[in-house]
Amino acid sequence: MKAIYMKATYDIITEPNPILRIPSVKTVTSEEIEEIKNSGMAQKMVKTLFSVQYSVGLAAPQIGITMRFFLFLHNKLPVFCFNPEIISTNDFKTEYIESCLSCSGSHAVDRNSDIKVVYTNLFKKQIVEDLEPMSSVIFQHELDHLNGILITDYKKEGN
Repeated sequence: MKAIYMKATYDIITEPNPILRIPSVKTVTSEEIEEIKNSGMAQKMVKTLFSVQYSVGLAAPQIGITMRFFLFLHNKLPVFCFNPEIISTNDFKTEYIESCLSCSGSHAVDRNSDIKVVYTNLFKKQIVEDLEPMSSVIFQHELDHLNGILITDYKKEGN
């Protein structure tokens, strides 16, 4: 009998793969959240996130899944966000230098420093919270992935 080898982490999809440009319009259902949790997919995403040094977020499209969810480090803990939305922002934007698992190099991106968000977590609980600058930036970066936007789209003069 031949042994079957299963990779412990996902391969990260990189530019110019067109799947990164497809907006994820599929709302994740409660049943799908349960399947993601129980199938080992959530655990494998966390392992993938932690397998890359300095990684702070991983969106479903980056592993080939066009559903509206991502994982990010929030207060140093991995948090899954299903059907995430920004419900309010401040009027103040700051330039951040961001890197991405799917793009080469670092890029300057203007982001709101404080945002209020809503999402469903891995335990199917709806969360509404205010995010401080670091978590706010990561959340916005991962949400961009769900909308088919990459940091390379934020080209600024002089970059």
